[in-house]
Amino acid sequence: MGVKSLAVGFAAGYVLGAKAGRKRYDQIVKVSSKVWNSKPVQAGVDKAQDAAGQAFGAAKSKVADAMPFGRGKAAVEDEAIVAEAVE
Repeated sequence: MGVKSLAVGFAAGYVLGAKAGRKRYDQIVKVSSKVWNSKPVQAGVDKAQDAAGQAFGAAKSKVADAMPFGRGKAAVEDEAIVAEAVE
């Protein structure tokens, strides 16, 4: 009986959700788009990107300094060039 009840509950939820689904989905997309494109959120995004860039630069320097056999900075700089080309 447990599996049948689960299947009936799932089917009922699917049917009821599908009836209001698209309209509610469109509402959510519209609101989330407004929020994402708002000035405060975009300012936070810019701040986070800057912080990530600085952290990456610091990590890259630490890796370059830790590289054995004198390959350090040149190897890491080559790696950064490849990473930029891929993006």
